[in-house]
Amino acid sequence: MADISVLYEELIRISDKERLGTILFSMWKHLSQWTKEGLLIPFNRLWFITVLGRMEMLCSNTGMNPFLFRGKPKKITIISNNAIFGQPLEDREEIQQKLILAEDGNVSLEAYIYEEKKGNLDPGRIKEIEITKQHAEKLLLELSTYFKKDIALDIVDQQSFWLVKLENQKNEVFQYSGYLFQEEESLEKLSKRIRDRIKIENLLLFDGKGLIKEKIERIKLEYHSTLSLNVKSIKNDSFFSGFEDYYEILIIDRQTETLKHEQRVEGICEISKIYKVDQIISSFLDQWDYSFFNQIAGNENDTIEDNNPRRDFQITIDFRKRPQHKIIGTYDKNSLPKSWWSFVNNLLELLLHIGIGDLFNPSIYNRRKR
Repeated sequence: MADISVLYEELIRISDKERLGTILFSMWKHLSQWTKEGLLIPFNRLWFITVLGRMEMLCSNTGMNPFLFRGKPKKITIISNNAIFGQPLEDREEIQQKLILAEDGNVSLEAYIYEEKKGNLDPGRIKEIEITKQHAEKLLLELSTYFKKDIALDIVDQQSFWLVKLENQKNEVFQYSGYLFQEEESLEKLSKRIRDRIKIENLLLFDGKGLIKEKIERIKLEYHSTLSLNVKSIKNDSFFSGFEDYYEILIIDRQTETLKHEQRVEGICEISKIYKVDQIISSFLDQWDYSFFNQIAGNENDTIEDNNPRRDFQITIDFRKRPQHKIIGTYDKNSLPKSWWSFVNNLLELLLHIGIGDLFNPSIYNRRKR
């Protein structure tokens, strides 16, 4: 599949509307009549957005891309929706927010919640606050600067999304859209600046990080320890060199309400335990969220590596809405989440609560009948 940036570089060299129109028509005919590819698969969709944007620019009187913001900003409306097509909604869950920021400092938030009995969205919390005109103008300037850039725009469909309506002093409205949780650095910074200035809790904005405790669906921890061996033989003073590999895998899954723990010493033994405990597994997962796993101190560049044994890990976290999150590093204090001890201690308490059964309980097998 071609890179869309290469296509863009080719398009800016085309200044003939008729030629571009021929390319556009040929592509449409090719896709609609000669192939089974859908017009709206990701690359084709982006292709048409790019080509139509170039066509609009060539046909405009200014010769500028009409989709990019121009002028001085007056007001912005940010609509954020965290529903995902095909995934069930929870009763009274806040699904959509509409935040309006005006240049005079007036800020309003309208939120909508899902009513399970009605099967639709109902008005939720409403907030109106005021920030200084200076802070409002600064925020609007930063936002408008971002949307003045030649950015790739998404046509949102079945994913959590944001929608922006940005109005200038001439009352011209520019509209943009994209996906929540896509971890785009510029949008994350803008979201953080808005939250810092507008002290309204749980704002979704562009990155969805204001989501109220995003539920974790599954945690998978993979651990690998490698020990380098150099053993001297008693019989003939020869040395044996090799490696001993030890593995652990821990999987905690909400959907199946199971906890699975595997231990393996390569070529020697394998141990596997599966715990299926309804509600308790879900309750354990409910204690943690994205922010817990995202706080990692990290080791300094001059840290001395301890490579014998070397202990590596990977944590894979699946959320209900947020994209999958992975943490990879060496299994030590600074590479793991800051409060990892809390996670491990809670997990250990859970396993002790479940217990090991009656077979190994001396108070049962040593009991005498009267």
